[in-house]
Amino acid sequence: NLANSSVVTIGGNTTLDTETGNDNAGGDITFAAAGTINGAHTLSLNTATTNSTSNSGSVTLGTVGNSTAPTSLTIDTTGGSSGYNDLTHLYGGVKVAGNITFTTDVVLEANLAIDTSASGGNISFARTLGSDSTSTTRDLTLTSGAGDITFTGALGAHGQGIPLETL
Repeated sequence: NLANSSVVTIGGNTTLDTETGNDNAGGDITFAAAGTINGAHTLSLNTATTNSTSNSGSVTLGTVGNSTAPTSLTIDTTGGSSGYNDLTHLYGGVKVAGNITFTTDVVLEANLAIDTSASGGNISFARTLGSDSTSTTRDLTLTSGAGDITFTGALGAHGQGIPLETL
């Protein structure tokens, strides 16, 4: 597992991969809800597993790219037994100067914006997108400029039946 509670500046292309050990189970990657990730480089967060009997880990992010946007963001938590752990929890806005790819269920833990408009990058959700609670309204603003916004999974749930209130 990887956890950080302060500002992280990416000094080069960065891949964080928690699939280690003999069982190939993915650990969690957690950046505190109040934390920030900045740096003009690619960022790949991988908690996926190749073990069909293990859960992959989850990813928790605060704000991404509020002063210097990463050039791309890919989050992969696929594989394994597809348990509740393989989620991406977003607590803050995400601004990237390139493409954003979520191959995971995404849970909005706050009202936020996801923005690739500076580069016209694509925003892609390969699985479900939903709110953290059935009783909490969440607003999501998606801005891609010339890029595409793609939803392959369901809107309004993240595998636990919790709806996305406002998009």
